[in-house]
Amino acid sequence: MIVTTEQFDEYLTEQELRGMQILIGALVMGALVFALIVIAMLTGILDMAGAVPVQIPFTTLAVVVIIATFGGLYASVMLPDRIIQSRFVRTTGDDDGRWQQAAGRQLNAIRTGYILQFAVIEGIAFLGLVFNILAAMNGFGLDSWIVWTNFLPTILLILRLRSAFPTRDRILELHRTYSRLI
Repeated sequence: MIVTTEQFDEYLTEQELRGMQILIGALVMGALVFALIVIAMLTGILDMAGAVPVQIPFTTLAVVVIIATFGGLYASVMLPDRIIQSRFVRTTGDDDGRWQQAAGRQLNAIRTGYILQFAVIEGIAFLGLVFNILAAMNGFGLDSWIVWTNFLPTILLILRLRSAFPTRDRILELHRTYSRLI
């Protein structure tokens, strides 16, 4: 069944929208709180005395983070797009005469896309942050390029939140875009 954007807007209640916003905000806040702990370790606010240094090739880990960041950015764009598109196509085959059911499935597709998009970036952010904990245990500080390279995914997570946080307008625009494709 074809659902117009006006019908979809009617279906998208404030409660549904707020739930998506809380979920995405929670994904990002987990990484940001962890980043604050890592910064405290790197600046010496948290005492690392007695921490056992681990001999790790930190330059190699920084390269791994860079590769994972670009791979994750690609995946965070392509995977949600394909999932949303395939689920939207499936809603056109449902012709039970109730647009609300189709709108619900389309909203679920968009929600799943958002979760996947942010979860992929969050996972890579945690990878970089864990590497920074190891760096702090080995005496690296905020003056190291390795540390800032490992912060790159967390910075990108913040930028992605700024550019893609689920607002009513963004969700309706996604609906318009994917509705045109079916």
